[in-house]
Amino acid sequence: MSQQNVEIVRRAFEAFAQAGPEAVIEYADPEIELWLPSGLIQAAGTYRGRPAVLDWMREWAEAWEEIHYTAEEFTEAGDAVVVSVLYDGRGKGSGVRIEGRFWYLMKLRNGKLVRWELYPERTQALEAAGLRE
Repeated sequence: MSQQNVEIVRRAFEAFAQAGPEAVIEYADPEIELWLPSGLIQAAGTYRGRPAVLDWMREWAEAWEEIHYTAEEFTEAGDAVVVSVLYDGRGKGSGVRIEGRFWYLMKLRNGKLVRWELYPERTQALEAAGLRE
């Protein structure tokens, strides 16, 4: 099942790259939860359900003149997948270019994303998935 989960997450990233948030939300369970840790970004907290997650994704996208995400590495973790994501963007208004990396923990059930967690460090994402370096 875990390799199948990797493929589902990979396809979700491809859908996002091609068609944006509306396309990727189709890979989510209706009751998906998005967890953003405090101190990492302003909109920290937990967002529940497709509409709330989609609203957050749209709001986040509006802060950028342009932003690109590249999923670099997928690590199987049972019913979850850890994804290393490189982002590169230019802020709206400021024009400041920023590049960095987040690690996503994507938990799946019955082929749908049920929880998406965002981490600033690889070790944190791996630990949350029950893995070690």
